[in-house]
Amino acid sequence: MIFEKRVSHIEYQQFLKPNFEKFEFINPKFEFGWIYDVGYLDMSKFIELILNYFKIKNSFKNELFIENSNEISIYCDGFWANKNNLIPSNCFNFAKGEILILHWKKPKIDFIINNGAFILPIGNDLYKIGSTYNRENINFDPNENSKNYLLSKFKEISNWDFSIVNQQIGIRSISKDRNPILGKINENTYIFNGFGSKVCLWAPYYSELFLNYLLNNNFLANEININRFF
Repeated sequence: MIFEKRVSHIEYQQFLKPNFEKFEFINPKFEFGWIYDVGYLDMSKFIELILNYFKIKNSFKNELFIENSNEISIYCDGFWANKNNLIPSNCFNFAKGEILILHWKKPKIDFIINNGAFILPIGNDLYKIGSTYNRENINFDPNENSKNYLLSKFKEISNWDFSIVNQQIGIRSISKDRNPILGKINENTYIFNGFGSKVCLWAPYYSELFLNYLLNNNFLANEININRFF
């Protein structure tokens, strides 16, 4: 197993508990390995805080954007790049993802469980269950098959009562070659997109790289440059 191989490597040992465990409230056929010093980014809270930060710095405006050829524009529009005529139509291979918000009182879970699908506690006895991956029907409509798939994965390990609170949808802006899409579209227009579900991990690194490209004329590798799609 991959987990057991990782445990044997010294560089992983501080993050992995070597012994598997069972939990009395989880289907007994499953054993789990612990991964330490990991977590998740609450994107809704992060966006709220970062927008407030930029507002305090007087660096944010929420208004209708009108293209101005005399000003530099950087498109960071995610899925909505498919509506942007400046961006080549062959850049993206979008993927729809869905999660469920479930509610239950017991058992109380204060850690993330991953068994093909994840169980993520978000407070107030609410849990996220996710996620799906669909390239066929790219829309923001809840899909019954997606809901049933997530429930089937959840019920594989659970044996407790719950209720469905919500079904949420997002679209991953994945590039055709799975590399980010950065660079110049025309004289004053740029793009910063194509990160898919890895945006939280990749954006800090590529933001600095992109900034040096803009301000210091640093080289932008062909693997991430939008020029590869022209």
